[in-house]
Amino acid sequence: MAARLELEARIVSLADPSTVPPIVTDGEIGCLDPDTFGSVDGLPAYWLGGRPDQLSLANGGQFEYMFLLFNTATGLVCVQVAYAYG
Repeated sequence: MAARLELEARIVSLADPSTVPPIVTDGEIGCLDPDTFGSVDGLPAYWLGGRPDQLSLANGGQFEYMFLLFNTATGLVCVQVAYAYG
């Protein structure tokens, strides 16, 4: 899935915000919420950001980012997507 969407691979480290930008600046929410997805440090993650044209909406908001997190131990996947308003 990540390869087909041309997502950038990374390994999550909550001590290194560059591995999960800009989500970590908002705190541990969504995929990073320990009550939702457990411990995320060291998990493989995939990222797409920078407002690519193919993901813009016809009316309204602009695509901001997509973050896909994979827990190899449980097989669970968390996907977080953000669109800006306006």
